[in-house]
Amino acid sequence: MLTSSHDLHVLRIDTREDTLVRSSSEWVSNLVDDIHERVELKRNRERIVEIHHFIEHHRAEANEIEDQVCIDSVVYKLSLLTFSSSELYSPRQCFLFPQDLESKS
Repeated sequence: MLTSSHDLHVLRIDTREDTLVRSSSEWVSNLVDDIHERVELKRNRERIVEIHHFIEHHRAEANEIEDQVCIDSVVYKLSLLTFSSSELYSPRQCFLFPQDLESKS
């Protein structure tokens, strides 16, 4: 009887210890996963912002280059052509290359 009582008591202690160890392991695992998700989410958001800034910077630079090419083309046209009232140029024509202008004149 005493032996069985002792065995039962040890079994309860072991069961309780197993439950506590399992619970604490799950808690730590969940905590680490949550922290990892938050850190990864923050890093991903920062990367998206960085990519957005990169795209905006290069878009602005491309627009500046496009404007400069258009201005240079118009200046070149003005230096080559004589003006008559029948020759009107639309903004779309600003991308003609010098060889295109020479073939027209």
